[in-house]
Amino acid sequence: MLTQTVLPFIDLRPFCPVCKQHTDELVQAYPITPHLRLCRGCYDRLGITMDAFEEAPAGEIRFKIATDDQEALSLWKARERVQLVKHALQRLTAGCVLKIDDIPANLDLPCGNRPHCPKCRRDAQYSAGIRQQTVRHNRGLPPMTMAFPVCERCGQVHNNRIEWNGNPATYCVRCEDEIAVETHYKNRQIFRDHDGTPLDDEGILDKLATYRRELFIRGVLPNYWYMLKEANLCQKKQ
Repeated sequence: MLTQTVLPFIDLRPFCPVCKQHTDELVQAYPITPHLRLCRGCYDRLGITMDAFEEAPAGEIRFKIATDDQEALSLWKARERVQLVKHALQRLTAGCVLKIDDIPANLDLPCGNRPHCPKCRRDAQYSAGIRQQTVRHNRGLPPMTMAFPVCERCGQVHNNRIEWNGNPATYCVRCEDEIAVETHYKNRQIFRDHDGTPLDDEGILDKLATYRRELFIRGVLPNYWYMLKEANLCQKKQ
């Protein structure tokens, strides 16, 4: 009968990267993460569930497919949780020194480039190497002039994103949101219920609250929608 060789002061049992303890067994976090494993205690404490997955007819495990709007919102939250846990486990497995009691509730990792953390130290070294390569590459090149970030719609200076070509975005965030609302309002006839009947304004806004929630968070909807409606009615009266 084969038995495991017992070595003094050496624990050969599997090591959980979350609680940093040796355990008798590690379990797979998700079907899509075969190399990310943790102990059962951390599995329960992180609240890992299989709500976002289902078994396909062929037998493989896949993400669930939503059948209605309410289920789509629920599955979106479940998938977001899967990605948060996956990202956190990847960093913990790669050498992050945080334990489960130190991890924020929203799983916001990394921990802030702590000098004693191997993972954060490697990330800092990698970022420094990229910066040095960029400096060496740009040395001797003629200076570049970046376009000033002015919105072409309202004329205001903005702090919106930088495009892939290095130039600032064409519009500010507010104008981009308003253009998106104008596009939805112009094509409002495509919003229909399950019977094919066109939705009214409230129904359309309910749809947008699910799929374009950022427009509500930034305060563009619902007010701008009704402003467009009022302007359209005034134009028809003239």
